[in-house]
Amino acid sequence: MTQNLYFRKLLLLFLFISCSVSAQWTEVGGTNNSTFSSNINTIYRDTMGVLYVGGDFRNALNRAYVSKYDGSAWKEVGGTNTAFFGTGIWCINGWDSNNVFAVGYSKYIRNWNSIKWDTMGVRLKDYNKGITLDKPTATLYRYGNPPLGFARDTNAIGKHYLAKWNGAVWLEIGGANTSTFNGPLQSIDVRPNGNIYAGGVFTNTNGFNYVAIWNGTTWSEVGGNNNTTFFNDIINKIKVAPNGDIYALGPFTNLNGFQFL
Repeated sequence: MTQNLYFRKLLLLFLFISCSVSAQWTEVGGTNNSTFSSNINTIYRDTMGVLYVGGDFRNALNRAYVSKYDGSAWKEVGGTNTAFFGTGIWCINGWDSNNVFAVGYSKYIRNWNSIKWDTMGVRLKDYNKGITLDKPTATLYRYGNPPLGFARDTNAIGKHYLAKWNGAVWLEIGGANTSTFNGPLQSIDVRPNGNIYAGGVFTNTNGFNYVAIWNGTTWSEVGGNNNTTFFNDIINKIKVAPNGDIYALGPFTNLNGFQFL
C-alpha cells in the first residue's frame, strides 16, 4: 500500500513537470504574423474573450487604431484605415463587445458601439491617459495625461481632476472646480464601498507626492493632509487589496536610492 502511494506521487510529480516544461509563449495570431509596427500600450479582453489592443502602431493613413483579434487574425476595429486616434492610444477598457472605450493622443474619449466609434462629450483641453470602469455602479471614469500630453486638461481654476460620465457629459468628481490636484492623476482604484483612491503627479504643500482618497464627499490625503513625506516622485500605479492595504508603484526611491514597492 505504501509502495503504491509512493508511485502515485511520483506519477503526479512527473505529470506536473511535463506540463510545466511543455508550457511556452506563442505569438497571438501566429508566429511572425504580426503587422504592428510600434509599441502595444494597452490590452482589453471583452466578456466574449475577444482581445483588443492599442498603442503607437498606425494604419496606412498614419493614424493609430484599435485592433481586434477575432480568433484567426488581427483587424482594425471599424474597418481598415478608418481610425480617428491621432498618433497613439494609451488605454482601452469596456463593459462588453458593444461598449469598448479608448483614449490616447486624441482629445476625445471614444466608444465603439459594435457598429461605429462615437465621441463621448466635448473635445477635451488635452489628452487623457486612463479609463477606469466601476462595474457595480456602472460608472466610467477618465483622468490623467499620457507622457506626450502637456498636462492642460484642467478645470476652470487650473486644477487637474477626476471625471465621471453621466451618459451625456463628463462631470468633475466633487463638483465643478472643486479639485485641488496640482498635477495629473495617473492611476485610480475604485473600491466596493464607493471610495476612490488616486495617485499621480500631484503633490501636497510640502512638495511630496501622495495617495488621495475620495470618500463620497471630499478628497483627502491618505495618512493625513500634508503628512506624506514618503513619495519623492510621481505615483504611476496604485492598487488597493481586499484587506485595505494600498500598494503604489513609481520612480520614487528609498534613502539608499533604490526604487521600491
